[in-house]
Amino acid sequence: MISQMSAGGVFTNTSKLKSDVILRANAFAESKNKIAIPVASTAQSAVPGRLPSFEYQFRLVDKDDPKLLVMNCALLLTK
Repeated sequence: MISQMSAGGVFTNTSKLKSDVILRANAFAESKNKIAIPVASTAQSAVPGRLPSFEYQFRLVDKDDPKLLVMNCALLLTK
């Protein structure tokens, strides 16, 4: 799991915040020679007294894991 807050408050680009967190997860997975598979994510917008944040839960899967092929097929079918 990777979680990140932004001190930019309401001026934070939440799409970039989300993208940065996912890129960090993918880089971590690559460093282990694996692939990061999303499990869950939570985004919180900035409101008075709370900074915007994005939390990304993922699991690591071997690049040749057969489950990865099944997940990719399922994603293609939902598009």
